[in-house]
Amino acid sequence: MPSYYLSAHNYLKIVTALSDAKISDATYLIERLKFVKSPAELAHV
Repeated sequence: MPSYYLSAHNYLKIVTALSDAKISDATYLIERLKFVKSPAELAHV
């Protein structure tokens, strides 16, 4: 499992710590953000 996946253990810790918050899956948001590159990042590609 890649390190960027959220383990069940860590998920439960987050849910407990943020008990009043709404937790949503943002997987697709993060995947799409990976495609956005700054000029500085593009200079290294």
